[in-house]
Amino acid sequence: MARIRVNVLGPVELQVDGRIAALSPRALRTLMRLVIADGQPVGVKQLRWDLWQEVDAPRQARNGRNQVQKGVSELRAALDPDRTGTVLRT
Repeated sequence: MARIRVNVLGPVELQVDGRIAALSPRALRTLMRLVIADGQPVGVKQLRWDLWQEVDAPRQARNGRNQVQKGVSELRAALDPDRTGTVLRT
């Protein structure tokens, strides 16, 4: 299992096995919102609102949902760059 560290003082960084992961701004925002949740589940609607203030309008909701899915996908790729298919518990 990979060693994971999130640095929040100074530059925000995700380290996986001692290497800094390259994250898009979207993935970095998603990571920070999940870090703030401190292990508690955060639903898609809450993530959409917290990160993009998009919840209710159908087009915005669809776009916000896609942004959340992309951010989570990018985080998963950074946490498991070899894509071994192991279960990632968040």
